[in-house]
Amino acid sequence: MGKKRGQPKSYTPKTLKKAVDKYFASISRVVPVTEPIPTGQLDKYGHPVFEYVQVENSLGEKVFTTEYLIKPSRAGLARFLNIHRSTWENYRDAEVYPEFQEIVEEAEDRIFAWTHEQLLTRSGRDVKGIVVELEHSWGYKQDRREDVASGPRLEDLL
Repeated sequence: MGKKRGQPKSYTPKTLKKAVDKYFASISRVVPVTEPIPTGQLDKYGHPVFEYVQVENSLGEKVFTTEYLIKPSRAGLARFLNIHRSTWENYRDAEVYPEFQEIVEEAEDRIFAWTHEQLLTRSGRDVKGIVVELEHSWGYKQDRREDVASGPRLEDLL
């Protein structure tokens, strides 16, 4: 007989790893990084025609990026795993669940990397939510101190 609806699923390290990987695969896709290269031709309106070519890194390897279709989150991961968020928090405790530490750290690193990337690539007001996420979920604090000149003030030199 199967588990009752809402009852948390029991995991072994192997099944947790597989389920966490499936979560990330279900919300993302891997896409090639491309760049437009002019072909030297013009379209019927006189605009240059470009061909999109896959980018290679300095080692000559084709570059790919992970594109998230849905924001990765601890809550989303817990929901996907059919466990309560507090259960995921328990899994993070190395003393209680040492067998899950590598899996949990990898998942947390992937979620944090997405969040950090958003902070670096979004502009203006779009970063406020990301800053709040970093502060409340990841323990980062904004440096709110005022810069104080260590030398004389400009007014004192006039």
